[in-house]
Amino acid sequence: MPRKYNKTEEKEQAFFFRWLSYAHPELRKVVYAIPNGGSRNIFEAHNMKLAGVTAGVPDVSIDIASKDGKHHGLRLEFKVKGRKSSPIQKDIQDALRQQNYRVEIVYSWNEAQQVFLEHCGLSS
Repeated sequence: MPRKYNKTEEKEQAFFFRWLSYAHPELRKVVYAIPNGGSRNIFEAHNMKLAGVTAGVPDVSIDIASKDGKHHGLRLEFKVKGRKSSPIQKDIQDALRQQNYRVEIVYSWNEAQQVFLEHCGLSS
């Protein structure tokens, strides 16, 4: 049974993208959401799976190498306070880290903003 889609996570993610579009529009084209959440009918879900949608992939992909050169990019997973990553999410996060991607769990758009700025070597 699919988990209930969390509107609070969605809102925090939307605030992050709104801030990013305003503060760093030049970087917005390499930062995008992964549409894994939400409810879909069984046919749409099946077609998306065939097309490569993978359960557990982080919410946001940031294709910018870290300023210190340690990471190829950054992945953000938005969570509501008190919630943890599922086992499949942890598995994907570990696989990304093994490939030198930074993966962070964030609980607000402000936290996502700070992680993003630090990763990119930018000031607020």
